[in-house]
Amino acid sequence: MALQFFISELIFPHLNQHQQHYQDRLETMSIPAAWTRGNIMRRLSTILVLFGFFIGSFAKAASDTTTVSITVINNDVDWCNLQYPAAQSFESGTSFIVYAQVYEAGLTDSPGQGAGVTGEIGYATTNTDPSGGGWTWVTAIYNQDAENNDEYSIDLGAQVTAAGTYYVASRFSLDGVNYKYGGYSTGGGGFWDGTTYTSVGYTVTVNSPPVFATIDDQVLTEDTPDTLVISATDADSDPITFSVTGGSAETVSASVRNDSLFLALASNYNNISSPITFTVYADDGNGGRDTTTFDVTVTSVNDAPVIAGLSNQEGEEGVELQFQISASDADGDALTWTSQNIPSGSSFDDNGDGSATFTWTPTYGQAGIYSDVTFIVDDGQGGQALMRIRSPQQPVIRRTGSR
Repeated sequence: MALQFFISELIFPHLNQHQQHYQDRLETMSIPAAWTRGNIMRRLSTILVLFGFFIGSFAKAASDTTTVSITVINNDVDWCNLQYPAAQSFESGTSFIVYAQVYEAGLTDSPGQGAGVTGEIGYATTNTDPSGGGWTWVTAIYNQDAENNDEYSIDLGAQVTAAGTYYVASRFSLDGVNYKYGGYSTGGGGFWDGTTYTSVGYTVTVNSPPVFATIDDQVLTEDTPDTLVISATDADSDPITFSVTGGSAETVSASVRNDSLFLALASNYNNISSPITFTVYADDGNGGRDTTTFDVTVTSVNDAPVIAGLSNQEGEEGVELQFQISASDADGDALTWTSQNIPSGSSFDDNGDGSATFTWTPTYGQAGIYSDVTFIVDDGQGGQALMRIRSPQQPVIRRTGSR
């Protein structure tokens, strides 16, 4: 006949769903008559693994009844929660740290991370029981001791980027199989119950980037700097920072201060045929950016020639006096020299290379001081420069002997 055995002591402090399935089946089990004591123990061991640590006694009497004593040890953490923050919003793409705490006597109340504790923080798009389906669980990292508790955290901002509300809870385990779930409350939280200790809803918002107002292409005049006012709008009212790239110190350089864009030109630079492109950036500080580009051309203006300095000149009657004057032109224009009010018998010759030569051999009777002698250089583009010799820098001719 089939043997029967009966549970004389059955202690189940906490059962998960898988364990609950077997609770009723342990009330009475039929065992084939041919089974030995070893067969029965193996059958029980297979079932009892579901319940963790097994302490039991087994006795096979001459009768057809065997009595078994079973004790199931509670292997859950003593307490856990979702610590903070409270419900709030954060922008997609930014860091958002969520914290949870756990307590297990003899583990978390010692310095450092409690050995064997597994912590996870999960999220779902619907506010449901976290022990059910539809949740994504992320391994939490140990953060610090919090008095007798261990604190864990995750960066939720690195996990969710799409706009919407996400409900968050925690869970902790001592064996990596059986979990207790943590909820939030303003008083410190505790085991999730959906009423007092609940999941927290965090809303992810997507940042709106700035929108730049168009900057028109600019035509500048040689040697004339310019300032532009730039602007951008931001739907989130984020403060906007501007920056600029392009150009060079040898051509046109750009800089930004607040909402002003400054364009500075290198001396005498012009180039109407090859525009310089600048890119201006508007950043909102939250990953949003807009850009706009514009070109700068510089029209030329004629630069007048520049005459090199000349020292005082002195001569003597009957002795040739000769000196050279030179000029330069930033535009590279061909220069032409002329003169006015030079002494009788003197000459002023254009050398064709931007210089000219004054030659004079004064005769007896030409000694004296000569003023209003003028040397003129012309670039052929409307630009002139002149050197007018007046006292006290006029040429002086000394008398050297009798007639």
